[in-house]
Amino acid sequence: MKKEIVFLGLISILFFISCKSEKFISKKENGHKIINNKIKKEKEIKNFKVIKKKKVAIKTKIHLYLHSANDDKLGIVTYKNSDKYLQLYDKELKLIKEMKLTNGSGPGEFGSWIPGMGMSENEIYILDAKKNSIEMFNKELNFIDSYPINSSKFRMSFGFTRVLKLPDSMLVAPVMSMSEDIIGAEMNFDGSLEKYIQGEEPEGKIKHFNIKNLVRTDIGPENKIYMVMIGYNNKYLLRKYNENLGLVWENTVDDGLQKTLSPEIITFKNGTFELNGGRACSNIEVDNNNLYVLRGVGGINKFEWKDNRKVRHHKDIEEIDSGFVDVFDKKTGKFKYRIKGDFLNTKQDYFLYILDGKYYFVSPYNSKYENDNTVYVAEIENK
Repeated sequence: MKKEIVFLGLISILFFISCKSEKFISKKENGHKIINNKIKKEKEIKNFKVIKKKKVAIKTKIHLYLHSANDDKLGIVTYKNSDKYLQLYDKELKLIKEMKLTNGSGPGEFGSWIPGMGMSENEIYILDAKKNSIEMFNKELNFIDSYPINSSKFRMSFGFTRVLKLPDSMLVAPVMSMSEDIIGAEMNFDGSLEKYIQGEEPEGKIKHFNIKNLVRTDIGPENKIYMVMIGYNNKYLLRKYNENLGLVWENTVDDGLQKTLSPEIITFKNGTFELNGGRACSNIEVDNNNLYVLRGVGGINKFEWKDNRKVRHHKDIEEIDSGFVDVFDKKTGKFKYRIKGDFLNTKQDYFLYILDGKYYFVSPYNSKYENDNTVYVAEIENK
């Protein structure tokens, strides 16, 4: 009897250890799956090989976040002084179309603040904050229509906002709401609000805003929506929503970098705020099988109040030597592998787009770096 008790005790200990060390855990809770991934830094590592590198903007400057892609074209907004240009590139990075964006307040025209854009197979969507509208162009860069957003529940107040085409509507995320807790809004083509993904209520000293509602988002070919929640402190969190905006799974990832690569809000005497720390991700891309999270770029911000003004210190991410892309199974949320790119400077900005199985990294204008205004095309080495 004593031996049996000892044996059962050993089995329990071994079971406990195996559970604690398990790299992927998935369970259903409150109608959706709760997933945990643990990434070991030394394992499941692949490497990028650059197969093309081109400075695509010579006389103009690549905008920080105004770019997008479909399956075979890359759309980039560049600027010179106050003028903005929409450029379309093919997979060989050949410029095939260019159009100057018209300043104004009429259909197809833009004010000074453009919060974001998006591309589908045949159309390009550019947001105009002045009219609170979505301006639509075809792939020949001809103006199609203007869709004023007829909802008082939110405005497009953030940069890095993405417009995603659904079968009979459009999803805009992230957005800022004065009356609802909205992460992303599904808009009908008449500009009315169809439904939305609910976020967190405002908290702390900042009214009408919760940093946890900041996201990077993309949509898969099956019209499922994928998000990386970039506003949580000390957390690397992904979510998947179905076509009805219902939560499918929530995926918490432990890669040992979640504290470094996450923001912390800091407020100042003049009533403004900034985000200290790093980014949970730069952006997210989805294809037929996987979702791809670009991480470990954009540097670390440290703001302070000095001489009666805000001062920003921008630093390298010391824990890593280059940026990387984490690859997850989009159906299960399970981590598959990490792809490192030695050309991805941890302090510099990059954004990932996938065209025909190749990885396109857009490096916006920044006079501090030699390789700005550049697009890299890469593939996985020895895949």
